[in-house]
Amino acid sequence: MYLDQDGELFELDVWKVDFSPTKSIILDGIADTMSFNELYRLKGKRSSQESCQRLKKEFPGFPISWLVAAMSEFPLAGCNFFLDPIDLDMEWMTVEKMVEESKKFYPGISSTQHNYFPVGTCLYGSGNPYFINLNDSNKAVVQIPHDAIDSKMQLKRGEVEAIFPTLSALFKHAHRGQS
Repeated sequence: MYLDQDGELFELDVWKVDFSPTKSIILDGIADTMSFNELYRLKGKRSSQESCQRLKKEFPGFPISWLVAAMSEFPLAGCNFFLDPIDLDMEWMTVEKMVEESKKFYPGISSTQHNYFPVGTCLYGSGNPYFINLNDSNKAVVQIPHDAIDSKMQLKRGEVEAIFPTLSALFKHAHRGQS
């Protein structure tokens, strides 16, 4: 038995599970460190189909089908991830915030040009966004400070701060809650 996003118990019919490449990527990136029960218990919100379609439409060349699938399946948006030893306090962005960071704000505009995709916002006060490195097969989680942009509005790649070597490590080690 599993819990759905509303806390209702349901049975997973393995004959009806979609084992498409997208689902496999989700499982490789997230569920290898968390059970389905844990994923469905995240304290955020699932993204609507309309929001997920917008994400695909706004970023047609980006390899984010796994992210779209994860955000529509699991309550990630608005979920808070924190870990005291490294001063991590991150809120997972909604689709709207991802689009806004990538299209309207720096460092997002410059960062997406280098295949860093925004997924979180710092809640410790800096507001510096967190990104997934789409160039990295492990989908490393990084933070890019607002001042990592030079006078020509280009990303200073040397100032990209590694937070977790993989997206899986974020899900495995960070505490999860609602912000």
